[in-house]
Amino acid sequence: MKKCVFSVIAFLISFFLLQSIHEGAVKKKNESVLTIGIENSISQLDPLTMKDPYTFRVGWQIFEGLIGLDENGNIIPKLAEKWEVTNDYKEWTFFLRKNVYFHTSDIFKNKQKTRNVTAEDVLSSFTGYCSSKAYPAFMLTDSIKGSNLYNQGKANSVEGLQVLDTYTIKFILNEGEPFFLDRISSPWFGIFPREVIQDPNILKRENIVVGTGPYRLVKKTDNIVILEKTESYWRDGIPKIEKIVFRVLKNDQIRFLELKKGNIDFMVVPKSLVEEIINQDGTLKEPYKESFHLKVFPSFNSHFIGINQTKVRDRHLRKAISLSINRKEIVKMLHGLADVNIGTIPLNMKYFPDTGKAYYQTDTFNLTKARMVLKKSKYTGSEIEFLVHDKQGSEQIGEVVQQELKKAGINIKLVKLDYNSLLERMLKGNTEIFNFFVDYVFSSPEPLLFNMFSSSKIPIPNIWAYNNKTIDNEIFSLRKIADKTKSFENCLVIQKKILADVPAVFLFQQKNSILYNKSFNNLRVNGFYHYMLEEIEKVQ
Repeated sequence: MKKCVFSVIAFLISFFLLQSIHEGAVKKKNESVLTIGIENSISQLDPLTMKDPYTFRVGWQIFEGLIGLDENGNIIPKLAEKWEVTNDYKEWTFFLRKNVYFHTSDIFKNKQKTRNVTAEDVLSSFTGYCSSKAYPAFMLTDSIKGSNLYNQGKANSVEGLQVLDTYTIKFILNEGEPFFLDRISSPWFGIFPREVIQDPNILKRENIVVGTGPYRLVKKTDNIVILEKTESYWRDGIPKIEKIVFRVLKNDQIRFLELKKGNIDFMVVPKSLVEEIINQDGTLKEPYKESFHLKVFPSFNSHFIGINQTKVRDRHLRKAISLSINRKEIVKMLHGLADVNIGTIPLNMKYFPDTGKAYYQTDTFNLTKARMVLKKSKYTGSEIEFLVHDKQGSEQIGEVVQQELKKAGINIKLVKLDYNSLLERMLKGNTEIFNFFVDYVFSSPEPLLFNMFSSSKIPIPNIWAYNNKTIDNEIFSLRKIADKTKSFENCLVIQKKILADVPAVFLFQQKNSILYNKSFNNLRVNGFYHYMLEEIEKVQ
C-alpha cells in the first residue's frame, strides 16, 4: 500500500514538474505559440547523426536542404532556386538563393553573428553527410563520385562535389540517375555552416544547432524543446507562428488530457486512443468536433515483420509466416487509418500506377497454403524470437501475429523492448524476426529499392540482409530509365520478384492522424512526415 501511495505521489510530482516547465516557457504578451505534445525524448539535433523519426520532426524545422517536397509529392526549390542536369543525368548543378542567412550564433565571428549561405557550406555539409560518422551516408555513397572512397577514409575530399562559384555547386555522379532529386529531397540533408566542421575550436559539433530553417533552437532539455521564428527567413511573411514548443509527454492518456485542457495544441493520435477519438469511417467523434481539427494523411511509411535472412534461412518457413498473417484483420484494428500494402513501396508515391494498386492491396492470407508450405520447410517447432517495441501499437500487432502463426504451427516467443533498444539490435543484426516501421527518406521507389534490397547495403539499411545478385542487376538498370512512369512500373516488377523471396512480411501503410486545436489553421504535412509548421497560422 505504501509503495502504491509513493508511486502516485511520484507520478503527481512528475506531472506538475512538467506543467511548471511548460509554464516556464510562457509566451510573451500577444506572442503566438503552438505547443506540440510528443511521445518520445528528442536526441541530439545534429543532422549528421539524427536517425529517429521523433527527432526528425523537431530538427526539420531548424534545417532545410537544397530542395524539398510539397504536400502533393512534387519536388520544390528550397535553398537552391534552380538546377540544371546534363543529358546523361550524371552532372547536376544547383544555383543557390543569395538572400539566405544562417541563424544567429557565436560560431560566426562578425558583428551580426550570422552570414549568408554559400556553395562552400553546401560542399561542407554534403561532405559531412558522406563521412563514416554520418548516419545518412548510405543514401549517398553509391551515388556521388568519390563519396565511397571518402567514407572509407581513402580520400580527403569527395571528388563529385565541386564548387563553381560563390552560389553554384555541381554534383557529379558515378552513373546517371534520373531520380537523383528524389534521393536528396529529404529534409534530412539540411545545410549547416562550414564552421561547424572546419573550425578546430568547435569541439562538440553535436551541440551546435544552426541551420537556415523557419525556426531556430532556443532551448532543449529532456522534457521540452523551444523554437522561435527566424526573423530573417528568406520567405517573406513566413513563418506565421512566433514560437513552437515541443513537450515530451510519453503517456498517451496524459498527452490527450493536456490537449483537452488546452495545455498543448497538437498531438499525433496514438493507436491506443484511435478507438476513443476516431469513428470506424475515419472521421472525428462527436465530442471533439467542436474544438479540434483532425488531419489524416499518408506518409512514405511501411509497417512490417522483418526477417533476418542470416538467422531464418529457410525460404519455406518465411513464406509460411507470410501466408499465415491476415493483414486485413490487423488493418481493421486501426479504424480505417491504414491500407493493406504487401509491398515495400508506399502507395502514395507520385507516379504509382492505378493498375498496380489493386495488386498491392491484395490480401495474401491463406492458412491452408501456409500449413502446406510449412511442411516443405525444415522447421521443427522450436520457438522463434519475435521482437516488438513500445511504439505504434507494436505489441498488440505482435500478439495478433503470435496467435495467427500458432494456427499454422509456428511458435513465436514475444520479446518486448523499448523502441531504441529494438532499433539497436536490428541494426546490429541481432534478431530473428521483428516488428518495425519505417518512414522512408526517399520520394520515389528507385533509391528505396537501391537501399533496402541491394546486397551492397547490408547491414544498413538492408536490415534483413537480403542478398540476390539478379535483383542487384535489375535495380541497377533503373539508372537508365528516364521516363518516370515507366521507371515506376519497372520498380513494381522488381518488387514482385523480391517479395517471392520473403525478406520481410509487409503488413500495411499507415495513415497518420493529427489532432490539433481549432485556434490554428492550415497544417500541411508532406510524404516525409515533415510538419510544415512555417505554414500554420493562428486563427484571429
